[in-house]
Amino acid sequence: MDSIGVKTQKILVHIYGYKEQNLLSVVDNLVSNLSGNFLVDIYIDDQNNLTRYEKFLVYKNVFYNPVWWDEIPSPLSYRQSCINVQKNKGYDYFLFLSKPYMLPKNWDQALVESLLEDSVLSGIGIVEHTIKDGFHINKIYKNSDKIENTGYIDQTLIFGKFADLLNINLPCELKYYGIDEYLSMSFLNRGIEIYSLPSSYCKEQEESLLTKDYVPFSLNHNYNDLLDMLISNKSSVLKYEDPQIFINKTKINVGLLNRLPFSFNDIEYNRFSELDNIGGKRYIEKRYQVS
Repeated sequence: MDSIGVKTQKILVHIYGYKEQNLLSVVDNLVSNLSGNFLVDIYIDDQNNLTRYEKFLVYKNVFYNPVWWDEIPSPLSYRQSCINVQKNKGYDYFLFLSKPYMLPKNWDQALVESLLEDSVLSGIGIVEHTIKDGFHINKIYKNSDKIENTGYIDQTLIFGKFADLLNINLPCELKYYGIDEYLSMSFLNRGIEIYSLPSSYCKEQEESLLTKDYVPFSLNHNYNDLLDMLISNKSSVLKYEDPQIFINKTKINVGLLNRLPFSFNDIEYNRFSELDNIGGKRYIEKRYQVS
């Protein structure tokens, strides 16, 4: 009698990087340290002024997409596009990275084995938070030798079940500030606990978008709407998420938060638009009419 085949579980990895110098090292680390017990596909959105497609041709199941350096959509929009295209391909787990983490040997096996039922893994160490400048929540991760229930998403590293991801609202209206808080609310409101990994789990090569010399989009884009949700329990742009479970879990004193005094939203544009050419032609035509 033939043996019954066992389905090999699949992991979708999505990496977003902005002018990320260590991108090739990150991918090489991921591929080299696979356990071989899962099918792993790696999707890359590389926002850069150089196209590095050829450097990734040597890897199997690595899919590279260049993003021009001055594009201003939210980094989450590339993540959402990846989910939309790949959602029917039978993935069991997902891993999101937007920092150059160096993961350990058999990282895929370790993450799957560490994932509890109705949970997601995000961040490294114990998270402590303060209200910075009266507007932003400052998060500091301190050393921990075990998995901690933090209730706080860290957008730079998230691992969980793909089926859970499909029920989460990705806030593509935000571009940096507010993403962690919104995603935390979205997971917690669906009964998914948020745990961080031990500090010794992996190494981080460099800091976040905040350390880049220039970022073409506003990090505070629509952040006031997230603040409205936390402070006043309302929203006008973001899809509403009840903030109460998140506030109770993290014990953030939202009374210390204030709305930003000015609008820092980007003026959306399409760099492929012919609008500039049309405008110039209009003035040239008028000149010809006068002469």
